[in-house]
Amino acid sequence: MGRHERRLLEGDLYKDCPSSHRRRMSNTAESTYFVLQQIDPATGSAIAEARIRVLDLKKLSAVLGCGNTQLSGSWELDPGDIQRLGAICIPPRELDPRLNRIEPWHPIRETPYLVHTNFELPLMLEGRKPLAVFQDAYPVEWLTEMLARFDPFVRSGRLVRRIIDTPFTEAERARFPKFERWRRAFRTPRRRMANRRISAGIESLRQDRLERSPRTDGGLASRL
Repeated sequence: MGRHERRLLEGDLYKDCPSSHRRRMSNTAESTYFVLQQIDPATGSAIAEARIRVLDLKKLSAVLGCGNTQLSGSWELDPGDIQRLGAICIPPRELDPRLNRIEPWHPIRETPYLVHTNFELPLMLEGRKPLAVFQDAYPVEWLTEMLARFDPFVRSGRLVRRIIDTPFTEAERARFPKFERWRRAFRTPRRRMANRRISAGIESLRQDRLERSPRTDGGLASRL
């Protein structure tokens, strides 16, 4: 099994699978299942995960310091949070203190293969993803944070980057007054054909002009 493939076993640590506090993301759920993650500070991606079940969402909201039981997004955890979460799990258990983030379970996790979202950087460093493309209206927080993960590896020479900014049309400027332009960011490993790979990616997207509205809630306008 590859490093970033997942074993979806309830309650077990998903070893060898491939944020400000209380950070919002695009998925929403009022579910009894949640995913705990250990986040690699170097890549911002999960290196271990565990699925838990919590029936009392009011108690879970209290642990997270949230006043709403309709939990969404990802939430950073400290060791005290982990201990309290273990006490309200079904069944109660002692959780690994290295787990430091929680998010609702999403049906996409039931696919029999790894979805690349949030694993673009580690997969690229392992040579398993040849090109990553992120795009949205700019400036937007999620895009700035995502690209910052790649910057140390660009500076060290492991990755190549290219950013293409496209001015708004007059209609887009009127529609999106809080934004300045469209931004597309390309990342690829530094190899012999790196620039050609980026150019091919640009060409393939040329006919696919970004038309969706900007997402300022942490959601993704587009990522490949």
